Formats: sequence, structure tokens, C-alpha cells
Amino acid sequence: MWVAGEYISRLAISSQGGIWFEESYDGQLGMVAKVSSNVIKALAKGCECRFWVCVSRDKPFYAVYALVVYDSSEAPFVVYNFIMDTAPKYLVTRKGVGEAFAFCFIDETDAMVLSSSLRFVSSEGFIRSIERLNCLPLSRPSSNDELFSAMDSFEVSLHEYLCRGEASDFEIGVAKCEFSDFSFNRVSHFNEYVQSTYLQMGDIQGDIQEVQIYQMLSYCFKNLVYHAPNVTTGDKSRELIDVVALNGDGVLLVESKCITVAADSSLETSRQNKNLTNNCHKAIGQIEGAVKAIRRYDVVETDGEVLEIHKSKNIHGIVLISEFIGRNGWHDIHAKLYELSEKHDIKLHVFSLGDFSMTLKLCSRDDSIFTYLDKRFSIVKNSGELEVTIRDPSLPLS
Repeated sequence: MWVAGEYISRLAISSQGGIWFEESYDGQLGMVAKVSSNVIKALAKGCECRFWVCVSRDKPFYAVYALVVYDSSEAPFVVYNFIMDTAPKYLVTRKGVGEAFAFCFIDETDAMVLSSSLRFVSSEGFIRSIERLNCLPLSRPSSNDELFSAMDSFEVSLHEYLCRGEASDFEIGVAKCEFSDFSFNRVSHFNEYVQSTYLQMGDIQGDIQEVQIYQMLSYCFKNLVYHAPNVTTGDKSRELIDVVALNGDGVLLVESKCITVAADSSLETSRQNKNLTNNCHKAIGQIEGAVKAIRRYDVVETDGEVLEIHKSKNIHGIVLISEFIGRNGWHDIHAKLYELSEKHDIKLHVFSLGDFSMTLKLCSRDDSIFTYLDKRFSIVKNSGELEVTIRDPSLPLS
């Protein structure tokens, strides 16, 4: 099993996603990719995957790594990052072509959940891109404006290449990824407040996602985060919501929904989209029920502890999904979110697991989570779009 060095580990923790290479002192090549849990499971089930080495055609010469996973019949998953270090040990070389090397996957919680061997089955264009990558005087964006301009240029090229197999601003070399010897690791997270464990391919995915968000929230809310508390109304008891988190600024109610991961892209995007949006409607209804129970002062407890949830506090509800899929149905969810937000004087959101993980990291140092959520609610309300993308989410390395 490849264990990433300190520099790559810090890059992975500070980024929402990406691909990085390392070479050990004895010349062994290793690769690390941070992607969503759903993508990791799809790859383990045999989903087709390609690796791109992309170098800009003209000065300044930028290099980009991209991993393209065909887990959807209409919209493959793409994660990419600009190469910010031109030292040889961070660049893929011809050593990685045709020979198996170590590969590990990191999920949204920064845990290494899967290790494997990987071999690139390359094309002539892939070899040419590697040679350009290793001999050109590569540049790195020196400001956010320069980075965003380079990202815009690459995303146009990415779309061009996916649609017609060629790109205007970047030369793209593609290799097929052949994985073998998959090994899932049982993940254990510990801090002074909670501890959790899961196995990606062994446990139920819905349960895993609840555990992941429970652990993530503990870093912001310390010991005031509760997994699946019960509410008693009259003589009936039921689960209030998947996760509740409290602090002096407000109440956070999280309902988690997952999608089915197929072995390949045969499960059409439209079907995945319909299943996911139907589950989102259910989650909104569950959050509404939880808010009503809180406003009635129903008894909410977990492990014998009665939770004091003040109904006058700022309440935010979050529908947590594995990732946004497809385009249909989201407008209806947007309308329903804001109808209920007005009706109950609360703020409702839809987050992907990766986006919410990065949001918690960015807000954890100054307890600003509810301030950010208030701003996000206004943005989503005015834009009509549920997904808010943090364009450059990287955390400082120190």
C-alpha cells in the first residue's frame, strides 16, 4: 500500500479534489487522487476511467492532470488540478506507462479508503504530452485572476475534448486506466468529541454518509452534534433527523440522501437524476417535520440525554447528497425549499458531501458557519441555482 508523503497529504487535505504524483527515494512511483465516495465505489466496481495529461499549446505553459470517470452515460465525472510544483518527483514520467504503480484514493473526509495498482495503457498523444510536460518551462498561476483565467481556458478545452476529441488551447494526451488488486481500508476517525468507523464497500452507503457528516460536524460543533436523535410526540417516538448540530448561533438539521452506484454507466443519468431528486423531496419533508417538532417543544433525546433545542434560534436545514446529477427536477426543489423557508422562517440548502466538507473546513477556525450559510441562502435564493461552487476552495498549507 502506498502511503503519500507529507507534502502530498497536505495538498489533499487542503483541496476539494485533485490528482498528485510522487516518486519515492528508491524510484517507486505513486499516485493519489481525492474524489467523491461514489466515484471511488464506481471505479472499484469496474467503471471505465481515463487519465489526461494536458499542457497548454502556447505560453505561458500550464500543465493539468485530469481524471475522467465514466460513471454516467451523459456526464462523466472529472476532477483536475493545475500542477503547482515542477519538481520531477511531482510529475508523471514514462516510468508510469506500461508498468504498474501504486495508487490510492482519498474521500471527502480526507481518509485513504482504497488502494490499488494502476497501469496506464497509453496512446501516442499521451507519450507526447508527458514529454512536453517534462521538457517545457512550465508556469504556475501567480494570482487568483491568473488562476481563474487559466481554469476558464482549460474548462473550455475540457468540454471541447469530451464533445469532439480535440481542444483548442491545450494539448491533451489520454491513457486508459487499468486498476488491479483493489483493497478497501476500514476508516476510523477520532477526535476528543466523537469517533466513527466505516468500510466503503462493506457498509450501507446511506449509513456511511451519515457517519461521515457526523464526524465532519464534530470539528465545528464539538460535542454538540448528535446522530439520529429520537423525538417523542404524545406516545409515539421516531427519528427526528439524521444529524443535529447546535451552537450559540443556531441549529443545523441535516438529512442525508445517497444515489445508487452502478458498475458502469449503464444506469442512465436521467434515471439517477430522478431517483436523487425524489429523495431530495422526501428529505425536505423530513426537515419540515423536524422543525415542526422543535417548534412544538416535543422531547428530543439521544442515549437518554434530552436535547435543549430553542425554537427561536436561527435554524438551517441541509439536504446532503452525494453529488449533483443531471439537470432535471432541481428547479422544483429550489421552489419547494424557498416556499418552506418562508413558511417556517428557516433557511434550507442542498449540499453535496464534498462541498459541505470544504465549507466546514473554511468555517471551522472562527465559528462562522451560520454566517456563511446565511450568505449562501441569499445567493441561492437570488440566483435560482441550488449548487454554489467555491471556485478556488484550497486551504492555506500552513
